[in-house]
Amino acid sequence: MNVYSDDIKKRQAYVLASINDNCGIHGFFDDCEGKFKPFFKAITDILRVAKCIPFGYSVSSMWFNDSRLCSYDEIIPSRAYFDISSHDSNYNERNVTSGDYLVTHSWVKVSEKTLSAILDECDKLVADFKRMREEAKNTPSVNDIMETLLKYAQKYVDGSLYSVSLEKGKLNLEGDVESYDCLVVRYKDNMEYHSSIKFSKNDIGEYFAKQRVPLCGESTSSFKLEDAEETIKNIINF
Repeated sequence: MNVYSDDIKKRQAYVLASINDNCGIHGFFDDCEGKFKPFFKAITDILRVAKCIPFGYSVSSMWFNDSRLCSYDEIIPSRAYFDISSHDSNYNERNVTSGDYLVTHSWVKVSEKTLSAILDECDKLVADFKRMREEAKNTPSVNDIMETLLKYAQKYVDGSLYSVSLEKGKLNLEGDVESYDCLVVRYKDNMEYHSSIKFSKNDIGEYFAKQRVPLCGESTSSFKLEDAEETIKNIINF
């Protein structure tokens, strides 16, 4: 089993803590979100070259422990590690770790060289999030684009059945939260509530539309400014 130097253990702990603190990733992330696909592709390439996973397998998720229960806890390098899962087209799984697991045909502990290369990619991921956070400061807030979103909704709503307008409100279960602007769709014949769409933006500049329909629950769509109109078109008449 591979044994790591104190230096690489310390680096691993602080890099994993940086992912937690700077990326908003608390212990687990996967390739379902597009922004992580380049990271997982890079890790896949590293592990294939190191013969940790066979060609044909691709990394699909990463779980990590930076040794802390809370962000203000002391970082203990000897307790930090990660597990990386990969699958082939038939969903066969191979797992890679930097922890002290028993090495089997499906669990491989990476070498210090491979660990260092993986941590390099983790550093790049943190840098990307920091960059996106800075760039997001120069993009419009939800309030800035709300009138434009309303115009899109009015353009594509089925006017024979519904009307749509900008209203302030909140759900009963949201308690003491202040009312906020959202798009409200009402039946045209009696103006009863049909659905609503609440918009938000996170600190890395991603926009989200949360649609709420009574008895059907809610669904959330992510969108970019350039495809906001298409997003509204696809959901306004649900």
